[in-house]
Amino acid sequence: MMQFRTFTWPNNPSVLRISTGRNQKLFVLPFDGEAVQDLGRAGREITGEGVFYGENAKGSCLALESLLHTNPSGLLTLPQGTAFQAYFFSFTYLQDAFPHYFSYTFAFRAVI
Repeated sequence: MMQFRTFTWPNNPSVLRISTGRNQKLFVLPFDGEAVQDLGRAGREITGEGVFYGENAKGSCLALESLLHTNPSGLLTLPQGTAFQAYFFSFTYLQDAFPHYFSYTFAFRAVI
């Protein structure tokens, strides 16, 4: 199961994306084009989406949202067991037509 700090997802997200890259700065060279400076590895970004359903669906949304607003850094454990320190920086949820069904998206940045 996926977990962030004290919150454990009641059911894993249906989509989980892990992306990484490099930090680069582009400089314009007057009359000579461009130059790229490589500033090193960028942290991983973990995004996902899923659904909370059942009697406690709204409670799950509110509990996860509260972690975003109170010290958003902590240990993030992915469903396959990989764990690392991350910053929680985005959470959106939408209550659908059904009273106990909330779809959501989230985003974390791993600490390098």
